[in-house]
Amino acid sequence: MQLSTRAVIHWMCLGLYICAVDSARADVRLAGVFGDHMVLQRNSRANLWGQASPGELIRVRPSWYERDAAVTAGPDGSFSVSLTTPGDPGPHTIRFSASNEVVLNDVLLGEVWLASGQSNMEMGVGGQGGGYGGVLNWQQELADAERPRVRLFTVRNTAAAAAVADVSGSWSTATSTSVSSFSACGWFFARQLERDLDVPIGVIAADWGGTPAEAWTSAHGLANFPQYKGTLEKLAGLAADGGTAAVTHASEQKIWGRTLAAKDPLSAAHAEAAGFDDSAWGTSVVPATWSGDLARFDGILWMRRSVEIPRAWAGRALELSLGTIDDDDWTWFNGELVGSTAGWDVERKYKITPPLEHGAQATIAVRILDTGGEGGLRSAASSIWLGVAGTRERISLTGEWKIARGSELSALPPKPVVLAINGHTPSALFNGMIAPLRDFRIAGAIWYQGESNVGRAEEYTQLFPALIEDWRAHFGFELPFLYVQIAPFAYGRDNGQAGDLRAAQAAALSLPRTGMVCTLDIGDPADIHPKNKQAVGERLARIALHDVYNVGDAPPPPPIATAARREGSRIWISFDRQDLTLCGPSAFEVCGEDGIFKVAPLVELAGERQGGVLQVDGLMVECPEVSEPHQVRYAWRAAASPSICTSDARLPIEPFWLGIP
Repeated sequence: MQLSTRAVIHWMCLGLYICAVDSARADVRLAGVFGDHMVLQRNSRANLWGQASPGELIRVRPSWYERDAAVTAGPDGSFSVSLTTPGDPGPHTIRFSASNEVVLNDVLLGEVWLASGQSNMEMGVGGQGGGYGGVLNWQQELADAERPRVRLFTVRNTAAAAAVADVSGSWSTATSTSVSSFSACGWFFARQLERDLDVPIGVIAADWGGTPAEAWTSAHGLANFPQYKGTLEKLAGLAADGGTAAVTHASEQKIWGRTLAAKDPLSAAHAEAAGFDDSAWGTSVVPATWSGDLARFDGILWMRRSVEIPRAWAGRALELSLGTIDDDDWTWFNGELVGSTAGWDVERKYKITPPLEHGAQATIAVRILDTGGEGGLRSAASSIWLGVAGTRERISLTGEWKIARGSELSALPPKPVVLAINGHTPSALFNGMIAPLRDFRIAGAIWYQGESNVGRAEEYTQLFPALIEDWRAHFGFELPFLYVQIAPFAYGRDNGQAGDLRAAQAAALSLPRTGMVCTLDIGDPADIHPKNKQAVGERLARIALHDVYNVGDAPPPPPIATAARREGSRIWISFDRQDLTLCGPSAFEVCGEDGIFKVAPLVELAGERQGGVLQVDGLMVECPEVSEPHQVRYAWRAAASPSICTSDARLPIEPFWLGIP
């Protein structure tokens, strides 16, 4: 059949119209957290949401309903429906019908928990590499991992300037394959709950290694923390203007650098100059972490070193390597700024191009800004040298350097916020990984984090409870929040910062519906990722069984130290419950009026004998070197192991620090 030109044009236009109409119609699409094999919270109201065409009617039929639920998509195409869920575990189906049909198969109704935190929550069951060597007996654990009623969902790592609407991931049944890379703490927690409750268990893992608590807290939750105000304002600007605010950062850095130099007396005196008189300065050996009275110093420290340039190097380009510096540095060579780097984990290598005369003396000056925790030039000796660029001709710069303290951090202007959004950015992980889950009904949350906040315990004392309350506000109920106290690990120089952080974690128990797992007995001083995640998950489950599900045979949490009193050189420590036994060498320390703690080697159970049986109600500790004790602390060292446990379940007693009236 021959078509006229007019007819061809007509059919082409009609085809384009049909395509346009078809493209304007959006198929029903569910949010990423919904899928086959998922678990919904039983005996509650479960929310399900997604996208469709604006104004489209969507009919929803779960297999446990006798009729459809109906919802109309809003002007932006979004829709949400709330379904009452019974106790029948299923499996069930849920059918969404509109211009297309979506069916969710093998849906179970049970208990759903959110597992979050940093690397010790992220660490999988199997040997994954990258610092995660697998849990104890991981090969056997994977061989026994088939649990059809346990379902797992891992949220893809996402950092965002503002709350996002969706997450990436998929539900899977517990198998050796799915369990291998899944959160080990989350898996062992789920396994124990499924055994004891005899219901399906779903775990949503939203975790990211090496991340601090502030990244997991919303902007609203951080509103009372002025140190994050600048970051949050810039994130809000980025979310609003699509990123053009980043243009201002370079100029802010320059202004800040000039202001910092003006505030620091040694900078103002040009301590970088080659002819500067540093004869009155002290000395320190490189490489090393700052120690002594500098161990807790935050602020500017200057370091200078003179070196004689070999004759053969005259006129050749040089390279200066200083390894990693904690945190930021500005480095001068003979009074000329050769480089500046921000970040404690970044290698410093600076090019020196001006020609030098043979036999000349050169002066290296480094201004270091430490903003928290440890400071110093901490790399291996092999990373600290001056050499000819592109060759192996080098002079070691290890050994004695001149040092002088500049301004304390509190006297310096706040550092401009770097606009890169990553796992350390305040609120960014809440925005990208928690906010999209707020309407998904859960039973509670388990949490393992804190290593990245060691050194900031005073802040964490307020920050951690703020995070818990923030999540509860967003999820809309007082969700049970169960967490893990950081495990023993040798964090470099042991100045009590790990103990302080554990105390900050324990302080959050003052909030209702919280529970804490102590890990003193299952840490590894040489591995920040201890392998016994079985005990961690099972202890979290015990707390959930006791506090959330009221299972009668679940053991209660370990006793807590409540008070200390002195009788001569002896200290009597009381606990809130009689359930104690000795389980290891003394981790008790005692100090007198001088505040210097010394190990108390004598530890005895205290109480009254009834019928020949000692009814333990406390402990007696004594340090012969401290005749008048003023304070006693237990397991405060970074890599401490337990001395006292519960007599029934052999659970370690949490660390404590008590004053003695």
